[in-house]
Parts: sequence; C-alpha cells; structure tokens
Amino acid sequence: GQTAYPSRQWVAEVMFEKLKVKSLAIFNSAVLSLFSTGRTRGLVVESGEGLTQAVPVFEGYAIPHAIFKMEVAGQDITSRVQKMMLHDEGSEHADNLSVMQALKEKVCTVALDHRTAMKGPDHGDEEAKSFELPDGKIIQVSQQIRTGTPEVLFGDGDSARPSVQK
Repeated sequence: GQTAYPSRQWVAEVMFEKLKVKSLAIFNSAVLSLFSTGRTRGLVVESGEGLTQAVPVFEGYAIPHAIFKMEVAGQDITSRVQKMMLHDEGSEHADNLSVMQALKEKVCTVALDHRTAMKGPDHGDEEAKSFELPDGKIIQVSQQIRTGTPEVLFGDGDSARPSVQK
C-alpha cells in the first residue's frame, strides 16, 4: 500500500545505519509463498487473524491493482466457533477466547464441498472430532462446527460482506 514504501525505507535505514547489516531483502509474503511451491505464477490466498487476501502473482511479481482484500479472517471463524459452542454444547470453556482459538486450529477444516460434508460420515469424513479442554475434559466437536464455521470465508449467507471466491 501507500504506507509500505516509507515503512520499508525506515526499516532499511535502521538495518543499515544502526544495526550495520551487510544486506537486506524485503519481499511480498504472497510471492514467497508461491515460490515455496516452485511456481512463479498463480493466485495466493493468505488468511490471517484479521485479513484475508487473494494476491495474483505473475512471473514472480504481485499485481497490486488486482489484489483482493477482505476483513473476514481467523477472528471471525473463532467468533463463530465460540457462538456455536455456546449454543450447541453449552461448554463452560466457550467464553474463553484462547480455548476457542485452539479448538479452531486443532479441529476445524475447510471442506471441498461443504454441502456434501454436511451429509455425514458416508461422504469422506467422520461425524465429530475429539478436543481436550484445559481441565482435561474431552469433548466431541460436531461436523457442523468443524466445517461450518470456516464457511464465513466463502460467503455462507450469514454476512453481507464479500467472500474469497467472489
């Protein structure tokens, strides 16, 4: 963005003048992600805690005017996990955001076809997964929570916000 260049310039100044480094490389993370697959062209989707972006890369360069950003990301999935756990399970740990984030990271997944995944275990996935709470209690996390909560990234109808595939 517009603040990226001054920030990079400041980082370079500090690194060279104050820390006396001999060389410095500053890269776009999407380009590096693509390079890690051995490719120089592709579409990289990065999703963090507060931002999801789709970055088209051509011959090792991100195409800035074509980058799609949306503020639907990990924190939204964690929030949905928390709401669903409170509603479905009544879990005493559902009010603990760090526990809900750990649950999300351990058992949630994106289904290739969410509708098929929701039809049950005959469609390639078991119904529920176990998750151990901090007090040692083991709970079963339903398929609806595991594959339903990440659907917020794909415009599941609960939100008027844009989605990754649109």
